[in-house]
Amino acid sequence: MSSTCGQNRKSGLGLKSSAKGIGLLAGFGVAFGALATGAVAQDVPAITADSFTADFSAMKQLAPLVAKGQGKIGVLLPETTTSARYTSFDQPYLEQAFKEAGLPADQYIISNAQGSEATQLTQAQTAISEGATVLVFDPISSGVGIAVETYAKERGVKVIDYDRLTVGGSRDYYVSFDNVSVGTLIGEGMVSCLEAWKVDKPNILVMAGAATDNNATLFAQGYKGVLKSHFDSGAYVNAGEPAGTWDPPVARTTFEQQLTAHQDLNAVVTPNDDNANAVISYLKTINVPPKTFPTTG
Repeated sequence: MSSTCGQNRKSGLGLKSSAKGIGLLAGFGVAFGALATGAVAQDVPAITADSFTADFSAMKQLAPLVAKGQGKIGVLLPETTTSARYTSFDQPYLEQAFKEAGLPADQYIISNAQGSEATQLTQAQTAISEGATVLVFDPISSGVGIAVETYAKERGVKVIDYDRLTVGGSRDYYVSFDNVSVGTLIGEGMVSCLEAWKVDKPNILVMAGAATDNNATLFAQGYKGVLKSHFDSGAYVNAGEPAGTWDPPVARTTFEQQLTAHQDLNAVVTPNDDNANAVISYLKTINVPPKTFPTTG
């Protein structure tokens, strides 16, 4: 049994995955360009963000640029607890992209901070001490992001904010997907699902990702923008907006508490699949019938 509106999750995830992958590849182009600081204009391939596709073929065009590079690339990933994506997708795709571009394995360092800001700062410092001249950086929070980027800048190391923006940071480049559009798809999916499942008098709990993640803010901007007119007209009821998290067990606990406090809840916006699955697992335990309680992801 699932209480998830499938078309919504597919649409939201589809945009996020494809755009994220293309942005990731484009980010490598930026990284290689930052490495090759001595390259002249004619050395740089005539490619754009649109050149990068999911088959990694454009990476081969960057091989001459890679050959002119100096130093290593340090990749700093944030964690594995709240999402399997960093080990299942980001790291292997990074490795494949580097390989296709001709970057030897001893010329890049990929680290994962396992959710620890102190560890992420230490990993950045270690990567730089081991010869990294470019950091591809997915910060746990803007706080550690600022610390890493300040440290790197003082040592002449370029930083690419990857996936998440360091608010107030000193990055050289920022590569991500269209976070607001992903949120908009989530909101549109909720509207579509409520109509398809004929939910009467929608009382919607509006959940969010962690407040420390700028992407969570942008996702929420997207889905709140879609739902606002429905709330304003009285067609839907905004049952609450609890504190955000990317931790599925915490999301489940928050949802349980909200459902206890608001027993007329009949829909919930969640900002990603992991939190949505946590909510759905609880709905199953209380025997909520399929196709009656829309849950986005």
